[in-house]
Amino acid sequence: MKYYGQLGFTDTREISPGVWDEVIEERNCYGDIYRKSRSLNDSGYINAEIGLSVEISILADPYVRNHINTLRYATVDGQKWIVATADTTEYPRIVLSLGGVYNDGVTNGS
Repeated sequence: MKYYGQLGFTDTREISPGVWDEVIEERNCYGDIYRKSRSLNDSGYINAEIGLSVEISILADPYVRNHINTLRYATVDGQKWIVATADTTEYPRIVLSLGGVYNDGVTNGS
């Protein structure tokens, strides 16, 4: 299955004198979805936590390669999902494993 979505990278910037914050920069990318499954975990939380188990192989450009350590999320079906791992051993292909829902840097249940 083909993939087209956005990757979210963090960049620390000075937003006012002496105040620094993480700012998200999004980049569009193409790739292939290897695996896509959904899970529901309601163990002890008021609201059940939805998980997505997806592996995406993306074709990385030099920006993605140089900023892979700041990659926070990837979009799938219009939702932002946390990038749990990024395997760069097959560059220029990078395999991303996605986990829980990304909510401005805070995961559900934290």
